[in-house]
Amino acid sequence: MMSEIIEKENVVNLLWTGGWDSTFRLLQIVLEERKAVQPYYIIFKDRWSSDKEIDTMNDIKITLQQSYPFSKQLIRDTIHINEEDIIVDDKIADLYSSLKNKHDIGSQYKTIVGFAKQYKLIKVDLGLTKGRYGKFKKYMKKSDAISINELDDSLCEGDTYEFYKYFNFPLIDYYKSDMAAIAEDKGWISILNNIWICHKPLFGKIPCGGCEPCIHAANDQFASNSIPAISKFIGPKLKKIYNSKLFHKLKRRNLKS
Repeated sequence: MMSEIIEKENVVNLLWTGGWDSTFRLLQIVLEERKAVQPYYIIFKDRWSSDKEIDTMNDIKITLQQSYPFSKQLIRDTIHINEEDIIVDDKIADLYSSLKNKHDIGSQYKTIVGFAKQYKLIKVDLGLTKGRYGKFKKYMKKSDAISINELDDSLCEGDTYEFYKYFNFPLIDYYKSDMAAIAEDKGWISILNNIWICHKPLFGKIPCGGCEPCIHAANDQFASNSIPAISKFIGPKLKKIYNSKLFHKLKRRNLKS
């Protein structure tokens, strides 16, 4: 299947997770821009939430088709890629090492960049937003750019450009409050209220409250209703477990098996 991935001019490539940011971007592309979208989803082997995220994305597509029948023609079948099938070469690893101390960048981005490079997807929309990733713009030559829709070496240089050149950042100037206001005005808010954010769901279906996405959501007025009260209570305790040396040791052992 992967050999059939070909970038086409009028199709927007989107890394979709079923979360708030990438789902908002999907809605923008389909309902506002009326463009076709090719969603991609990477199945990370250490993410417990993959099944739930896939189910959420399927539910969103069904909801969209019911409310906006034309969306069926615009949203292509999501292409799923297993992490272990993605090549992270030495150049990507070196670029990541040089950038990780400059701005907030998770280790998963090595895999994401490897995926885009391996399958020659030059322009993939990422749902990075101003609230959490705004300092990324410090490394732009044109920090007053309204939106980084076409990243090139006139916007950033060196390692930053080489690492991120496969992507567009259409939401980099949006706070979640901006997206919520737009979604409310456009009638999309009910869809955004049914997204999925947790990476380590309890019993496979309850947000844990302790993983990084849950913590950010709990502190965000627009996403906090995604976290049940019980999860907000036990979340800090789970966070300590997730950050413990024993947990990371067991995690590494599981990844090797």
